[in-house]
Amino acid sequence: MLGTAADYGNSNELASARHQLQSDMDAARERAAAATAAAAPPAPSKGTVVEPEFLPAKPVKPLSAAYPPQALQSGKAGYVVVEFLLDSKGRANKAKVVESSPPGIFDGAALAAVSGGRYDISALGDDKTKRSRIRISFKP
Repeated sequence: MLGTAADYGNSNELASARHQLQSDMDAARERAAAATAAAAPPAPSKGTVVEPEFLPAKPVKPLSAAYPPQALQSGKAGYVVVEFLLDSKGRANKAKVVESSPPGIFDGAALAAVSGGRYDISALGDDKTKRSRIRISFKP
């Protein structure tokens, strides 16, 4: 477009229009670049730990979680998300609570249930261990 405008001459009005058109095109390019950058996932910076991918844990049989007596008496409900290493024998190792609501009420019962459970290992593939997560709900 700017080349076509130059073919028509070089009057002040034409020069001003060319300048405005160039500014508009530059602004449009900057907006497009900003939108592309915003849509792209951020690249991990040097020294940043990348979260591992988690395998959803599938118990071979239902987990046996003991409902905490105080929570049962008060009618509290909640959930706990437990992360652990699933080994090639279907056992949970190094279990830890990564999320719970309400905090601390059901954590011990969930950790005991997860540690005592056995899990499907078909998704492990060639891995000897894989990070897994499971959510356990507690309802009175």
